[in-house]
Amino acid sequence: MNIKDLEKLVKLLENSQLSKILIEENGTKFELTKSSCEQPREIIHHAAEAPRVLTSSVVSEPVSVKAEKIEVKGDFVTAPMVGTFYLSSSPTAEPFIKVGDKIKAGDVVCIIEAMKLFNEIESTLSGEVLELLVKNGEVVEYGQPLFKIKTV
Repeated sequence: MNIKDLEKLVKLLENSQLSKILIEENGTKFELTKSSCEQPREIIHHAAEAPRVLTSSVVSEPVSVKAEKIEVKGDFVTAPMVGTFYLSSSPTAEPFIKVGDKIKAGDVVCIIEAMKLFNEIESTLSGEVLELLVKNGEVVEYGQPLFKIKTV
């Protein structure tokens, strides 16, 4: 089921007297629940692993969002993909790098797990590790800074 199909189902639910829609497709279960205007609506995706809950609320007055540009100074090793960040190859292994370590371009600095694959991430920079910007086990986005490096 793609996102457009899900959007159609959400609209169908909103415009009907139904309060819930349950769908199972290829072993994946989808549950859409409608509540009153003051309560959030939930879209629950039941997969073989951890379910994700997406929530949207009906807002009766306009909402303004301020976006601030944050200037970041320094050189950074960034995530080349989306996934779960790990500093070592196993929970009992030593971390690939620590603050104060000297690294060269091409050194393995972490692992990012994406779709059950563990990808060794190599540094694109040479220098000294000034700061670890992500915690072990945290989900990272493409292009997110992982380490601050003082280049040489």
